[in-house]
Amino acid sequence: MTATLTDDEIEDRFFIQNPQQIIAMLGQFIYKSIPVTVQFNNGNDFILTTLLEARRDSLIFDLGGDSQANIRLLKSASCTFLTSVNGIQVQFSTPGGVKQVWWGDADAFAVKLPTRVIRLQRRDAYRITTPVAKNISVLLQYNELGSISHEICPIHDLSISGLGVTFPHQPNRETGESIERVTFVLPEQGEIECGGVIRHATNIPDGLHKHSYRMGVIFKNLPRQMEIAIQRYIIAIELIRSKVAT
Repeated sequence: MTATLTDDEIEDRFFIQNPQQIIAMLGQFIYKSIPVTVQFNNGNDFILTTLLEARRDSLIFDLGGDSQANIRLLKSASCTFLTSVNGIQVQFSTPGGVKQVWWGDADAFAVKLPTRVIRLQRRDAYRITTPVAKNISVLLQYNELGSISHEICPIHDLSISGLGVTFPHQPNRETGESIERVTFVLPEQGEIECGGVIRHATNIPDGLHKHSYRMGVIFKNLPRQMEIAIQRYIIAIELIRSKVAT
């Protein structure tokens, strides 16, 4: 996948905007009882739920298990739904707030039907090049025979399964080597921290007698909320790039 996409390519590849298609896709989640994360309060709160019914004008979903979180959700002005099916990450937001309704024989929540559903490709296939103007650095911390060492280097590309970093010199690391901590901060999304494993180290010629090196890292034990944060960052970057392209 190219790092920069036109607006039309983004619309075709990632967005569903036809109401009938949206209802059909949400119907799959309902039929299979696929768990859905509902994130709100700027990503600081969430509940786990399942969708119950997709109508032309509304989407009904179950209450979460945390009663206090349910109360906070009702007071929130907007929310974002995140889930996955067959390895495809799906995300959508709804206009307006959340209402409590009676569905069947129990309480439930209702929001307006989303006008757009975003689909991300399979984890290993979706990767963006990070903005050069707003460079993001990552701290890689190693535990070598009880001794802690670390490296700070710029992130070249990012996905929800891992990242690529660039070195001006050949890294003294081996494929399969574990990284104790991978730590970086995404704008508007906060700190990401997890473990990692080195996937490859590649020599990249820059020109006559010049070389740089790219090292690929797979995330290990990445918390679900941090995966969501990376996903939201990727979508935000692609949307900004699509607007610049037009």
